[in-house]
Amino acid sequence: MRLELIAKFSGAEADLHHVPAYEAVETLYGVARSLIIPINYLAEGRVRYKNYGYNGYKINLVTNRPGSFETVFEVLLNLDLMTVTGGLALGVFGNFATDIIKTVYRRTIGRPGEDSISRLTETGVLKGGDIDAMVDAVEPAVRKAHTSIGKGANNIVIISGDNNVVRFDRTTKEYVNTSVNDQEIRSKRFSVGSFNANDNTGRVYDSDLGRTVAFQINKGSDIETIRAISNSIGSYALSRAGAQTAYGVALKYTRMLDMEGRVKKIFVIKARKELDEL
Repeated sequence: MRLELIAKFSGAEADLHHVPAYEAVETLYGVARSLIIPINYLAEGRVRYKNYGYNGYKINLVTNRPGSFETVFEVLLNLDLMTVTGGLALGVFGNFATDIIKTVYRRTIGRPGEDSISRLTETGVLKGGDIDAMVDAVEPAVRKAHTSIGKGANNIVIISGDNNVVRFDRTTKEYVNTSVNDQEIRSKRFSVGSFNANDNTGRVYDSDLGRTVAFQINKGSDIETIRAISNSIGSYALSRAGAQTAYGVALKYTRMLDMEGRVKKIFVIKARKELDEL
């Protein structure tokens, strides 16, 4: 199956059929990366932030259309290898895939997603946490896709057939570049999915949200915090190998939110094995 998506630049210099090269390349990189994440989810059935397998799909940059500033992407899907189909017949899978892409893009800029995807999450055919996780995963790429806004173009519209998938403009650029720091100190149990000891960052699974959330350990946190997080991910690895071991960790933290209140990141003040030790 082939899906075609067009990134159309308009306004300012784009109407003269040129935009600054660096900003345009950064924008197209953002569009490409933001397409990979939902397409890879359809193929693999999990949300990845990196290390994409490209199994069952390809995303190609096809052409720049002469006489306008439009760049064409093609998505090639092997339907036999798709893991997430929404319970739909293969004949309408293209509409489902497009609706997933629309929903992720629109949720990232604070707009409602497609009703068809909402119905599938309400009935449990799709996991609502997976949609939230994709929104979280594509946000950096969507910020990058706004690079040309105000720097050569006023609008970027991604089009599939006769439908606008999403429109980026100055308002959406402000939205994706704005974060709200919630300084209320909270405590809760998480499980650690990844941890980079070099920069004290990683991801934890929040069972209430049904998805992973990025975290950063605050400067000045004690050595026991590092130990508790390291022990948690070590126990998680053992459990994946079949060991009967608990791998949760209790965190005291603050949050970074988007303008709609979605948790983008947490900042760890203290970590211990149990909540009553915080």
